[in-house]
Amino acid sequence: MFMKKMILSLILMCPLAMFAQTGTQIYSINNGVVSNIEQFIEKQQISIDSLEYSLNNPILVSTYTSTYTIKTGRFSGWENEPGDFDVIEISKNGQQKFIYKSCDGIAKFNNSKNLYTSSFNRYSSNGYFIEVPMTTDSKALIFLGQHYGTDLARLIIFILTDSDVKLVYNKKMAITDINSTNGNFSMSLVSNIVEEGDGTESKHTIYQQNGVLYFGDN
Repeated sequence: MFMKKMILSLILMCPLAMFAQTGTQIYSINNGVVSNIEQFIEKQQISIDSLEYSLNNPILVSTYTSTYTIKTGRFSGWENEPGDFDVIEISKNGQQKFIYKSCDGIAKFNNSKNLYTSSFNRYSSNGYFIEVPMTTDSKALIFLGQHYGTDLARLIIFILTDSDVKLVYNKKMAITDINSTNGNFSMSLVSNIVEEGDGTESKHTIYQQNGVLYFGDN
């Protein structure tokens, strides 16, 4: 337990790295339609589509001409499982546009007992996810999965436009720092946790450029 806490503390103390300007675009938008890229979306190994769930906590997110309702929920009978919720539903005008289900649990940013997510709570106005304006008619929603010691939390990113919703990033990746100033947003990341004398961290960055998100290696 002590080792897990020490490793997590080292992650949160890492400074924001300078990101490369020659990264890979995570998604594209054409006439409001979002196209994701397969390499940035890792499929879950366990089938959970048939599990029943209940939803609550509606949060409204607006793009230029559309308003989306974001609800979170739990699988029935999973109340003692890790994380604060398991399901994310995104709807518009009462119609479901996207449903995301996690077998590992998803954490609230305002959960003070979760050191990992609560360290970035100041960037989340609602306590559940980070909302990042990308263009006048598109936004990114950033969720974090439950952290398990040396097993990294899942980084989950949706893009909303006036007419579309897509999951564009879904991989295990630890955020070490966030920078959000003057309309520019970036996250420093590591894809592995390294104990002292046991290899080298793989450092990356997701950053905002030209109205979309890019992924770069440091």
